[in-house]
Amino acid sequence: MLVFGLSVSYALLLLRIARGWYRLKKVKCCDTNQRSSVSIIVAVRNEAASLPALLKSLQAQHYPADRYEVILVDDHSTDASELAVRPYLSAHMRWYSLPPGQYAKKAALAFGIAQSSGSYLLTTDADCVLPANWISQLTAVLDKPADMVLAPVRIRGDERFLTAFQGLDVAGTMLLTGAAVQEHYPVLANGANLGFRRSLLDRLGGYAPHAARSSGDDIFLLHAAVQCGAQVNFCP
Repeated sequence: MLVFGLSVSYALLLLRIARGWYRLKKVKCCDTNQRSSVSIIVAVRNEAASLPALLKSLQAQHYPADRYEVILVDDHSTDASELAVRPYLSAHMRWYSLPPGQYAKKAALAFGIAQSSGSYLLTTDADCVLPANWISQLTAVLDKPADMVLAPVRIRGDERFLTAFQGLDVAGTMLLTGAAVQEHYPVLANGANLGFRRSLLDRLGGYAPHAARSSGDDIFLLHAAVQCGAQVNFCP
């Protein structure tokens, strides 16, 4: 009887996920007005090999160059990360180092946001490569309006089994993320592809309420947003 009950519960859960994902596929990111100011915050630690690809993809965005800035914050790297970014630095792409005594990703994100000016804040990871319409898609969702936008992450690499398995794992997580948003119960987020309004972060008190936790900068921020009644959308 217990097994039957668990099976029924699991089947109902899968049906709810499927319903959410089916509804999600009907959602399209509309064209943004491209007038919103955007700050992209990237925490960096020992990513010298990955940074050039990320920065090139950020320079190639289909968004007005005077409407977005990139804030890179170094979390005490011991490799040549700073040298790797130098050719790309400009007034709109800036490099900062975390002060002594401040460590880890949340501190880097909070420090970077303090140096930024955009009304929309987007986060990604230093080892990502972004499509040219990345800023436009996320800001289009925030323009709807929404307070926070969650978006998928895809793994690219060689054809080894481990890479394929990681890709499936991430794809499954993103399916759950999108379906949960459509069912009005967002539970997962990925800081490699995340956007939110500065006004929301101010309402939540930034990252300070969960600064003592070693990880979860994205999940804890999402949960805090949901608890305060924020509008959370998904951009497939």
